Amino acid sequence: MSDAGGYYPDPYRNDRIDIEQRALPRQNAPEGHSWVFGGKLGAGGFGRAYLWNLINNADQKVVDRVVLKYTEVRSEQVISNGSLGNGHIKEVFIQRSLVPNGTPPDKVFTVPLLGAEHCSWSLDSWRFYSPYFAFGDLFDLIKTQGLEDLRSTMTGHRQIPEPFAWYILHRLVSAAVVMDTKFRTSQKDYQVVHVDFKPENIFLGAPGSLGKNNSFPAYPPVYLGDFGNAHITYPGDPWDYLMYGGCTQGWSAPEITRLARMRRSWQAPGGSYTNVWQIGYILQSILMGIVSWEGDIRWEEHDYDYEPRYMPLPKRTKTREAENPLRRDYSTELLDILNAMVLFKPEDRPTPQQLLDVIEEYMPHFSQSMERWGTQEWFEELNSDEGSPEDDIIASETTPLQREGTGESVTDKLVDKFKHLFCIPRPRPKRRTPRRTPIDRDLSPFSRGKAKAESRKRRQDMVTRQIKEGLRPKLARYVSADPSDDIFILPDDLKIIHPKRPETIGDYFAALDPKPTNYMDDIDDVEKYAAAKRAFERAHPDGYPPVGVEKYNFRQEGEKPGEVVLEPVAKK
Repeated sequence: MSDAGGYYPDPYRNDRIDIEQRALPRQNAPEGHSWVFGGKLGAGGFGRAYLWNLINNADQKVVDRVVLKYTEVRSEQVISNGSLGNGHIKEVFIQRSLVPNGTPPDKVFTVPLLGAEHCSWSLDSWRFYSPYFAFGDLFDLIKTQGLEDLRSTMTGHRQIPEPFAWYILHRLVSAAVVMDTKFRTSQKDYQVVHVDFKPENIFLGAPGSLGKNNSFPAYPPVYLGDFGNAHITYPGDPWDYLMYGGCTQGWSAPEITRLARMRRSWQAPGGSYTNVWQIGYILQSILMGIVSWEGDIRWEEHDYDYEPRYMPLPKRTKTREAENPLRRDYSTELLDILNAMVLFKPEDRPTPQQLLDVIEEYMPHFSQSMERWGTQEWFEELNSDEGSPEDDIIASETTPLQREGTGESVTDKLVDKFKHLFCIPRPRPKRRTPRRTPIDRDLSPFSRGKAKAESRKRRQDMVTRQIKEGLRPKLARYVSADPSDDIFILPDDLKIIHPKRPETIGDYFAALDPKPTNYMDDIDDVEKYAAAKRAFERAHPDGYPPVGVEKYNFRQEGEKPGEVVLEPVAKK
């Protein structure tokens, strides 16, 4: 009955959207704060998403954000017949189960659904609450890296750094492991199949948003979201045909690709191996800068045994590549893992846990120490090598500190430490120089403690700025006046171009660690809603429920009905 399903359009769509953009979030704004509509984030056949900002009235700064997704819930989307999750909306049940209340931020790999409530203005309208992911989705991020243009020297697609590819792969496979094991029991091998895996359903937090003590802070963490088409299945599931043809064209695994009205004999039911194939195919695609395909792979033209492969992008001339480096030579190990994930036969693919074990074994060898760069531990380790606390006087900033009898500057020590962290072979030790009198120089008026504090603050600002800004091709690379700061500067080759402005990221080192997941209480009687929706569907099989504020109420006893809807803004 929806637009996506090919039926006639919803005559109340504009009325719905008008109310949705004026309905405040359920949480009351604290005193001195206000909820302000932040704009439309996206829309499709299965819903609309909007951003709401919590503003401090005194300085008009944003102190919190929440995303509201509106969707029309059909009666069959409410789990019934005593199945797993009976009496719950399937999407809500799956997303909350994959991220239980209180889950620490570094263990969240799928989008948590913080709250769900029925909307009084329409029989089938619901809104789901989720966190705001400041960097949008993977589709936008890859497009931001540039489009291919063989005619131009200074433009083209900049392939993502290999450490970032490993980080994306690790988080998505971690999500697949949770989906594979969360509902498993001794009686049934329950598995969650996402079905609609695609770059637009992979969301990105801001770099550093997991806190300064978690790995890869220079890269945005990815989260799998939009479980509206997801299916909880098991071997022998009589409803497994519902996964067939349910994926957006271009990203469908062979076993769920719609080739005819009914599933072909060679097509296995969907399972965890379907998630594995789709993750591998997405990674292969984004390494080539591809975020959309015109259609699914035509398996019948490949004798039903085709296995996609990563194809290197066309080589640029040495001159062009020197002026604007865009190309990557990805490791054989990374590509071999992706090739194993997209094997044609489901039984030949590795399980999610097998994949995760292999990734965690190989990733440290190819991440170029990006797991540690920017973390608090990494910063303290490098910053602590600047000299002993008992040195109470320092020399001029322009002259490296010379210690008596060592013949080695602090700069040399830091550079040597930098080479060790990035696995660069150390040079042979220099022959020890004879003891000599310290260089005569004017003493600085500053104590060493004060200078160290200033140096620490400067370096923290440098790291924070790089995490915030990423790669900005049109700007000159940041260079410090102090050569000993070089080890805190990330090479451009390891950066990505950010899809959002630096303002989306707060003060990295000063920020509090993110809090565990915290869900809102349920306030609606879902079974009562499902009964009313089924009755309407039987009476009006092709109809849409009318729209009007406070027409329906499915709140549990004691819960306040309705929503706070702002008055329309008069058009000038």
